Amino acid sequence: WETIMPKLSKRFHVIAYDRPGHGLSSANDLKYNLDHNVNIAFALIHKLKLNNPIIVGHSYGGSIVLAMAVRNTSNIKAFVSVSPIISTKHKPNLLFKILKIPLTGPALRFFIKLFGQNIVKKGMDIAFDPNQKNMPQDFIDKRCIIISRPNNITTAAHEELTIRPDLLNLMTLYSNIKKPLFIVHGKSDRVVPVGDVILLHETVPGSKLILFKETGHMVQYAKPTELIKVIEEASD
Repeated sequence: WETIMPKLSKRFHVIAYDRPGHGLSSANDLKYNLDHNVNIAFALIHKLKLNNPIIVGHSYGGSIVLAMAVRNTSNIKAFVSVSPIISTKHKPNLLFKILKIPLTGPALRFFIKLFGQNIVKKGMDIAFDPNQKNMPQDFIDKRCIIISRPNNITTAAHEELTIRPDLLNLMTLYSNIKKPLFIVHGKSDRVVPVGDVILLHETVPGSKLILFKETGHMVQYAKPTELIKVIEEASD
């Protein structure tokens, strides 16, 4: 979100936080699922006494936005789900399955710390495609620092393995969403097929679908100005 937070901050009170087990946050007593993440987000909103916030999330965070939206909590103004993971056909990466094995996991995390740059670079190349030119120069280095932390890679592994059953439960509730929902997606996304979000849009009455041409999974880097306009529209 580094591409849009400074500009958003000129008009909005912007709050960003490390989700449990990510960034520098603790990984203690986690359930590694969407519901747990939703509870954390709502607890944060309550703790900070936020009034009618606009909830914005990307990728797995976009899925959390949807899981928050189905609860129809009154004190939320609107939801903006960017490139959300929503397909129940998603199959966990074998790497993440191995990371859950107690004896193998630590050794593999050490491997990632040593050789993680190639792994991260390949993954980010797919995520940014066809907008690799919009990737910040230090992006890969920063991601490698993050992924080398045991909490982060373990959390990612658990979330990867739990998201499919979470989405199976969630998809039955989409039609219950009452608050304004903005679905933002790149037509060239290689991580989440554009057909997934079109189906989501058709399932949620009154939702608004914004599709960007020649844009991949990392919308906030490829189309920062346009994404800010969507968030501003959600605030009106």
